[in-house]
Amino acid sequence: MNNNKNKDTQLKLEREIWLFEQWLSGMAGQTGDTQERIRQAYKDCIIHRQLELAKLQTQDESPIGTDACTEQSETFVPEVSVC
Repeated sequence: MNNNKNKDTQLKLEREIWLFEQWLSGMAGQTGDTQERIRQAYKDCIIHRQLELAKLQTQDESPIGTDACTEQSETFVPEVSVC
C-alpha cells in the first residue's frame, strides 16, 4: 500500500515538473521584472519537486527495513523556496 502511494506521489511530481518546465519554456523571450520573478519561481518549484522526487526514488531503492530519510548523507542540497 505504501509503495503504491510512493509511486503515485512520484508520478504526480513528474507531471508537476513537466508542467512547470512547459510554463517556463513558454516564457522564453519575454522581458521584464515580473516575468523574471515568475521564471525564478518556476525554477525554484522545479528544483523543489526534483529534490522530493529524488528522495522518494531513493526510498524505493533502499533495502527493506532501512529508512533512507534517516540515513546521514554528506550530499550538499541547495536551499530552495517552497512553492
